Amino acid sequence: MKLKSLILGSAALLAVVNVAHAADLPAAAEPVEYVKVCDAFGSGFFYIPGTQTCLKIGGQVRADFAYADHLDGVNDRSFNNFRTRARGYLFLETNTQSDIGLIHTYVEERMTLDSKTSSGDASSTASTLQNAFVDIISDFGTFTAGRANSYFDVYGTDAFNYVLGGDDPTNPTNLVAYKFALGGSFYAAVSLEDAASSPSPYRRASTNLTNDFNYGGQELPDLVASIGAKSGWGAAQIMGVLHEVRSNRSGDDNELGWAVGAGLSAVKIPHSIFSVGGQVTYGEGTTGYVTTGNGGPLADARYDADGDIDLTKAWSVRGGITANLTKTWQAVLTGSYADVDHYGDAYDYKTYSAAAQLDWKPVAGLLIGAEVEYENVDGKSGYLASNLSGDVWGGTLRVQRKF
Repeated sequence: MKLKSLILGSAALLAVVNVAHAADLPAAAEPVEYVKVCDAFGSGFFYIPGTQTCLKIGGQVRADFAYADHLDGVNDRSFNNFRTRARGYLFLETNTQSDIGLIHTYVEERMTLDSKTSSGDASSTASTLQNAFVDIISDFGTFTAGRANSYFDVYGTDAFNYVLGGDDPTNPTNLVAYKFALGGSFYAAVSLEDAASSPSPYRRASTNLTNDFNYGGQELPDLVASIGAKSGWGAAQIMGVLHEVRSNRSGDDNELGWAVGAGLSAVKIPHSIFSVGGQVTYGEGTTGYVTTGNGGPLADARYDADGDIDLTKAWSVRGGITANLTKTWQAVLTGSYADVDHYGDAYDYKTYSAAAQLDWKPVAGLLIGAEVEYENVDGKSGYLASNLSGDVWGGTLRVQRKF
C-alpha cells in the first residue's frame, strides 16, 4: 500500500514539474519576413518589406587630380595649377505597379569637396540635389514632376571637363512634363520648366556689360517642346524653348526669347567600335541654353542706343566620338564651338574647346581615366579691355567607382 502511494505521489509530482517547465518554454517565434529580390526592373532591386515597392540603392565615388595652365601671358603666382576634387553620389530608385501605371521615383544627391583655385581661396564643399522626380508611366506616355534633366537637352559632353569646365550647358531643372508615347521608340514631349532653378550656367543669364540688362522677377516658366526617338541604338531629338526676358526696370516691355536645337546621344555606328553624339543650338535671349561661354560674359540681353531691350544671339555646336577599343579600354574625343553676339560688337566673342580621353575599365563599375583639355576664348576689343582671352590647357586623372 505504501509502495502504491509512493508511486502515485511521484507521478503527480512529475506532472506538476513538467507543467511548470512547459510554462517557462518560449512561445513559438513569429515567421521572419526576409527581404525578397525584385528582378522585374533589372538587377539590384528588392522589395521593401511589407510593400509591393521595389527599391534600388546605389552610389558613386569619384576622385579627380588635375593640372590647369595659365591664360597666355598671365603670371599669377597665387593661381593653383594643381587641383583636386572628391565627390560622392547617392542614388535611390523605386518602382511600384499600380492601377494608374508604373510609379517610378528617382533621387540623386551629390556631395563635393574641391581644393582651392588660388592661394587666397578656401576649399569649397557643396551638397547638391541633382535629381528628385516622380514618373507615372502608362501605355500613353510618362508624366514627370520634380527636378530632372531639361527636355531641351539631349547631348552634353563625353569629356570629364573638371579642371577647365568645357562647354556643356545641359542642366537639371524643376519641371512638370508629359512625354507622349508615339509608338515604337518615338516620343513627343511638352515641359514647363523653371529657368530660375537651374544652377550655373544659369538659364536666366544676366551679367555686367556696358548698357547692361538685369533680370526682374520671373513671371512665367519656360515652355519646352521636343520630339525624338530613344532605343538601344541611342537617342535623337529636335527641340525648342520659349523663354520670358523680363527686365527689372519699370516701364520695359517683356521680350520673348527662344531657342531651337537638334542632337544625337550615344548613337552606335553599325558594324564598328564607334558611337557618336552631338548637338547644335541657336537662340535669341536664351544664352544659357546655348553655351556656358567658357569664361566669356553670359547675358541674354542688352539695352540698345534707344534704351530698348536687344536680345543676345548665340549659336553653338558640340560633339564627341567614343571608340570601344577592347572590352576594358575606351577612347573619347570631344569638341565644341560657340559664337555669342551681343548688341553691337564690343562684347562679342567666340569660344572653342576640345578634350581627348583614355579610360580603363578593368571591372564593372570601375573607371580609371586620363584626359587632356583645351579651351580658347576669342573676344572683341571691348571684351578684352576688361577680361583676358587666349588659350588654356589642362589635364585630369580620374578614379571612379559606381556601385
